[in-house]
Amino acid sequence: EIKILQAISMFKMFPNNDELQQSKNIIFEHLGIDNASASITIKNFIKKGIVRKGGRFLYISPRPISIHLFNHFIEINGYDFINEMFQKLNNEGLMNSFFEKLQGIQFDTSQHKDLLYQILSKLTYEQISDGFGSKIFYTLCLKDRKYSIRILKTLLEDKTNEDLLKLENGRRYLVYSLEELIAFKDTFVDSVKILFQLARAENESWGNNSKGVFQETFQWILGGTEVNIVKRLDLLKSLYNEFTNDEDRLILLEALRTSYPQDRYMATHKDYANFPEHIPEHYHPETQEEIDAYFEKLKELIIYAYDSSSTELQSKILNDLVQSSRMMMQYSQINIWILDFIEKLLVEHPQLKTLVFKQISMIIKYDKDKKLSQEIVNRLEDLYSQFTNAERIEDVKELFFKTEQYRYNSEEIFESHYKAIAQDILKNKNFNELLDKSTSNVFDIGRELANIDKES
Repeated sequence: EIKILQAISMFKMFPNNDELQQSKNIIFEHLGIDNASASITIKNFIKKGIVRKGGRFLYISPRPISIHLFNHFIEINGYDFINEMFQKLNNEGLMNSFFEKLQGIQFDTSQHKDLLYQILSKLTYEQISDGFGSKIFYTLCLKDRKYSIRILKTLLEDKTNEDLLKLENGRRYLVYSLEELIAFKDTFVDSVKILFQLARAENESWGNNSKGVFQETFQWILGGTEVNIVKRLDLLKSLYNEFTNDEDRLILLEALRTSYPQDRYMATHKDYANFPEHIPEHYHPETQEEIDAYFEKLKELIIYAYDSSSTELQSKILNDLVQSSRMMMQYSQINIWILDFIEKLLVEHPQLKTLVFKQISMIIKYDKDKKLSQEIVNRLEDLYSQFTNAERIEDVKELFFKTEQYRYNSEEIFESHYKAIAQDILKNKNFNELLDKSTSNVFDIGRELANIDKES
């Protein structure tokens, strides 16, 4: 009777229908169980409530008894015995059910660990690629984190981007596995590096693909790991130094952008229900020193990335900073520094001037009286005035033609701009400027030109 219960306990759901009768016979035969008497015994167990039916399958209840029986089975039967049975079965569904059951138990004996090492050490890249091997890896990766990540590094270390672009069926469970492993300090670095390796050869389109998980890992808060943000940014800097191709660095710069302070932090939901192992909480700063250290490291990384990047990537870095500046302005550790950094570099990247003006305008309009210190308000208003009080008509046009009216915080300034531009157009007869499809606020200039014509 114990052998029958152990046979059922081996699987998350044990087969119990005509279609899988042959598989059930193979399992019983391998365990030395008489099939005829087993059917009678199982019916008695069902009557007593020890074994329960779930559709076409059986399972043991309560769950702790099932786990105890399964653990005992592993302790008395080694890898070779279990492997031989599955060779006979040749049924991927039952093998999945076995590994799902295996996922839910603690590996705290030498027999458990021997089984783990035997399974993981025999995994091949081909098995990982076809999907089934990566699912096995996922179910076992937390049983011995360091050993698991070492196995995965070995399997992927010589693979090119072209190889990994072809890694499709097995990719999803590899990403799931790495999501779990980045949570821990001792496997964080290797897991992030493998995620980046997959991200460089991304072939999935959804948000929680390898690229998305990699970038989310560098969020200040809800990064999916217990690792301090400063150490995460150090790793990002190290990767930026190691990979010099612009295409690779674009992925890293997206991670840098993700590390900036945000209004709302979001993370993909992770279901840990099937893992008996403790998963650490997300890192969260607990002291002022940690917060200050984060901003100092952020400034260091921004400067390093900018100074070592191509002109195109420098423009992206500045663009991302400008886009994120509204939240930055709320932190005294970085707000003045960011404005100095952006203003100093606008000469080299004049195409960003309009974007900077729009951001400053929005910050003054919506945050001036609520979230900002007087020092930063004064600085923002000074910058705003530098844009709106430009002496050169070319600078006025550049701002006016690319900025929606509502971005102006003053009707008087908006009016003075379109009147000055109208006078310049009339004087120099350069009406073609008004025909550009990307030009904003043409109606106001046209109306002003009409008024001038009437008065003359």
